[in-house]
Amino acid sequence: MALSGVQTAMILNSLLSTFLLVVFRAIVTPVTFMYFVVSVSEFPELFVLLDFFVVVGEF
Repeated sequence: MALSGVQTAMILNSLLSTFLLVVFRAIVTPVTFMYFVVSVSEFPELFVLLDFFVVVGEF
């Protein structure tokens, strides 16, 4: 079953997005870990909202 150009582009785009997200997390997580701990304790709804956007962004 041959992939159309649109399907190929969508697959490549999702792979690229996933790759960038992983790299972004790998770089940002250590720097912002303590900040997130503070943010979660201060503003849990903000963290839930951010997590929601990350999950939505992956689909």
